[in-house]
Amino acid sequence: MWNVSRVVSSLIGESGTIYERRGWPLVAGVFLGITITLYFDLNTTLHISHVHERMSWPALNTFRMRMTSPSHAERQNDLPCPDLSRLAADDDDTVAKQLEKEVRVLVWVMTQPDNHQSKARVVRDTWGRRVNKLLFISSINDSSIPTIAVNVSEGRKHLTAKSQKAWRYVYENHFHDADWFMKADDNTYVIMENLRYFLSGENTSEPVHFGHLFKTIVKQGFYSGGSGYVLSKEALRRWGEKGKDVAKLCRQDGSGEDNAMGQCMESLGVRVDNSTDALGRTRFHCFKPEQHVVGKHPAWYYKYDANGATVFKGREKMSDYAIAFHYIEPWQMEVMEYFVYQLTPYGIVRGLKHLNQPRNHTHLKVLYW
Repeated sequence: MWNVSRVVSSLIGESGTIYERRGWPLVAGVFLGITITLYFDLNTTLHISHVHERMSWPALNTFRMRMTSPSHAERQNDLPCPDLSRLAADDDDTVAKQLEKEVRVLVWVMTQPDNHQSKARVVRDTWGRRVNKLLFISSINDSSIPTIAVNVSEGRKHLTAKSQKAWRYVYENHFHDADWFMKADDNTYVIMENLRYFLSGENTSEPVHFGHLFKTIVKQGFYSGGSGYVLSKEALRRWGEKGKDVAKLCRQDGSGEDNAMGQCMESLGVRVDNSTDALGRTRFHCFKPEQHVVGKHPAWYYKYDANGATVFKGREKMSDYAIAFHYIEPWQMEVMEYFVYQLTPYGIVRGLKHLNQPRNHTHLKVLYW
């Protein structure tokens, strides 16, 4: 409570007169301020007391808990998550569901024990849910993902051996479970609906594979392993039926898994082909989305890329039906899920676009700038 007498004493001299330099206006202002403060302090106390009197004991306890609880932002964490499936129920996914039946895709994801509960788990819980058949290849079995163990030491210098054993497992156990077969990393993000649409315009009975094409090292080029590459059923059949001959035709260990697989495919007569859309825009991307949107890449990329990166840059070069991106951290996969599948501008209903290249296209050579 304010000590009024002390305040007044400070304004009045020892002789009992008001200091002339302060004057009556100052004194009046001080007393007015004290009066207003006391009024609101008393009113607040009476209001809380009135609330206490009218509240039942359960309600009063709730009131006290709110007054002493953590901040509103912290309390929000305790609220149940909204059921997003109810919102998605209004989306028309008829075409996507039909393609899911007609274009069956198996994806095997290269991972390692240190990444099981981080990267592999998030892949499984995000874009992996939309894969027809999803496999995780590691060096140990882990039922929580689950993973399939191949007898290969971990490390970049053994990625080729790991890939060869993974393809052997896929061929021997799942050849009839899919029409197309994709290899991806545990930091690759794949938009499966766009992949199926692209593959719906291709023939899986032909010896062909697709991805982000690099034009060096292998004569016909090879696909970036990070953005994922896709083998047709005929391509996998050729690889599988060669059996022991594959060891002679295809390098069995070492780093550079993607160019080793590219050389292997070339030796087996499996061709590379155009993976861009009808407007020449890229669908498989070996970096993060923002890096391709901005168009700034390391120097080596411009020497490797076969899609005209030195001439065309930015999002104008990226397809509306992009398929894959690389170097995506687990938290970024959740962000991708939001931007691809949840965020929608109100009032804009986008129609389907026909962006696949014409069948039997033979203009791959125009990509080499």
